[in-house]
Amino acid sequence: MGNKLNEFLRRITGFSSPVGGISWHVPQDEREVLYKLVQQLSDRRFLRRSHVGFDFYYILDSLSKMRENVTSALCELSPKSKTRLFLENIRAALHEFQSHVEYELKELRDLETIPSEELLIALESMRDVVGGNLYSIEQVLGVEVPSELKVNFNVKKPNSTD
Repeated sequence: MGNKLNEFLRRITGFSSPVGGISWHVPQDEREVLYKLVQQLSDRRFLRRSHVGFDFYYILDSLSKMRENVTSALCELSPKSKTRLFLENIRAALHEFQSHVEYELKELRDLETIPSEELLIALESMRDVVGGNLYSIEQVLGVEVPSELKVNFNVKKPNSTD
């Protein structure tokens, strides 16, 4: 009972007078937050398997935007959200891959756009982690992941070979 009262009081943003009235913040639906995030991730071209070239600066910019999108979604979710861990895993995978890209860019001497085998392996690893967590979000909340995103991120049951 006390938790529900505290939650209600936390949402109150103002009172009006002299007649009365109250206004409050209604939390965003978790499905809406995740739908928005899925749409934002779908817009990242460098993740498309059909994308040609490997522009390190573009990829770093894109990864930063993706991490910002995930962080924004995390900020909108309740700390008790069922999908919070999935988003934290996605953000960590993006962060780790971004570190790989930054390291390789620093090591390049001629700035050719040919990634190393290690970087390509890191890219696939990131896709698998993000895909597995998107699969879990789809299963838990029923937020549909677009088919193109499923292909690009390996969205499937974790440890599945399908």
